[in-house]
Amino acid sequence: MITDTMIADEAMIDTSALLEQEALGEELPAAEPLVSDTDDDYTLDTIDTYLREIGRTPLLSAAEEVELAERMARGRDAARRLEEDKDLTPEERAVLQRDVIRGEEARHHLIQANLRLVVSIAKKYVGHGLSLTDLIQEGNIGLMRAADKFDGTRGNRFSTYATWWIRQAVTRAIAEQGRTIRLPVHMSESMGQVKRTAERLSRALERQPTPAEIADALGQPVEKIERTMEAMRRPISLETPVGESGENSLG
Repeated sequence: MITDTMIADEAMIDTSALLEQEALGEELPAAEPLVSDTDDDYTLDTIDTYLREIGRTPLLSAAEEVELAERMARGRDAARRLEEDKDLTPEERAVLQRDVIRGEEARHHLIQANLRLVVSIAKKYVGHGLSLTDLIQEGNIGLMRAADKFDGTRGNRFSTYATWWIRQAVTRAIAEQGRTIRLPVHMSESMGQVKRTAERLSRALERQPTPAEIADALGQPVEKIERTMEAMRRPISLETPVGESGENSLG
């Protein structure tokens, strides 16, 4: 089993490589332990294996990033020509297909060499509702978007450019998760019943029915209908006490 200390040590993520990146004047997030309350032993083992795998790919120099970006651009241009030009000779088509493959390989290399950057950013957001593995996954999506949009001719290092995309992907995922309300199955069913009954009564009465009328139609206590309607109106914690005694909750 991997201990917290082992994971904290691994959080340095190839120290010599990051020192090289730091020497190039790039800002790196401070190292923090890669653990959270939501990570179990299996997850920690998975993270440990992942860190070792991505640590095998050396960081890129500025010149290498430019070269990869150029290959990617040629690959995209080649793919467009293959799609649009129907009069290509077999030789021309073979050359373009080769450029497409080389472009895909360059993209893969650029992404692989920067996966450690994703981890170093993702671990800063542990404790905000998503597990580290989820944060890394979302960050990797941002990294791939950055690779697709990177222009090596502008003189920026890819890690500097990609940081914004990675952070955006991570923070957006956290925000989306925070807006999601996970209701128990019984509460979801109650909401559906109340909604359908309210709509039926509204058509029959030609006005909005009262909680008492909905409760009477469903054969349920008025208090239960009121709690369900309150949950439908606004997002509240399922553990919020309800009722005069405060002993009950929506969950």
